[in-house]
Amino acid sequence: MPVAINCDSVNRALEQARPDVDVLLRPSLDADIDFCAMLYATTRAAEMAMVPWSDADKAKFCRQQFQAQRDHYRSYFPAAEYLLITSRATPNERMGRLYFDVCDDDLSLMEITLLPSLRGQGIGTAIVRTLLSQAQASGMRMTLHVETTNPAKRLYERLGFRDVQEQGFYMLMRTGDTSTA
Repeated sequence: MPVAINCDSVNRALEQARPDVDVLLRPSLDADIDFCAMLYATTRAAEMAMVPWSDADKAKFCRQQFQAQRDHYRSYFPAAEYLLITSRATPNERMGRLYFDVCDDDLSLMEITLLPSLRGQGIGTAIVRTLLSQAQASGMRMTLHVETTNPAKRLYERLGFRDVQEQGFYMLMRTGDTSTA
């Protein structure tokens, strides 16, 4: 039977499948914008290290890019789930963000980002596996875009995602049928 895939269903499924993973998802609030902007900047740190700008200019640029991304997502994906990844044990401890959209037969993973200190610990893997499980139980494919140089691409391949189409710096990946239709 298809399941409504949302914050609550993912929390329930994650707690059942992986009670050892200290994660609780909740809707992202306006009060989280500064955290999300800082988190976004961590994804651009290597790139920013190569430009000869002042720290203030780098921070301003990253904030503008974050705001542009946020505006784009909310404009083009108004019904998406915009979630904060927090600690189940300490719900005020913000750990990352998760954005996904369910449309027709696809669950689109738009964004999953964890604080640098939490990457590589299996948290993101547990969340993506939970989303995959829910998508499969509902007869959906799961799609995502990932930078071709992002180390997470290998994780997605291990989880069953396959390359569909290169789109500039990004690769469209999908589970199930990988035709471009």
